[in-house]
Amino acid sequence: MISAISLLLMAFGVLVGAAAVGLLKKAANTYSLRQLFFTLIFWEGVGLFGLSLLSYVLVLQQEDLSVVYPLGSTTYLVTTAISVKYFGEKMNVWKWLAILGIMAGVTMIAIGS
Repeated sequence: MISAISLLLMAFGVLVGAAAVGLLKKAANTYSLRQLFFTLIFWEGVGLFGLSLLSYVLVLQQEDLSVVYPLGSTTYLVTTAISVKYFGEKMNVWKWLAILGIMAGVTMIAIGS
């Protein structure tokens, strides 16, 4: 079973990784590819990705990859919430079913470990 510290680090990594994607999306919507490398928002997104990666590595030092990697897929849920709330993206039945399938898989892996 995954430890509480690892679970907290994993949740931190998921939230920070989703925030990173949100920042990169905002930057990509605002600037050309050439301009991106000279904007603060782009580098903030990259930095958050690095922080997320660091938290995943710390968890991987303590836990099985077969448990940690599927838990990381909860980033899809958080990223979807960000895309709907901040970018006005629309959800449909197929997208909701896909997210429910991911969450069901993560739950089964967590129960089985």
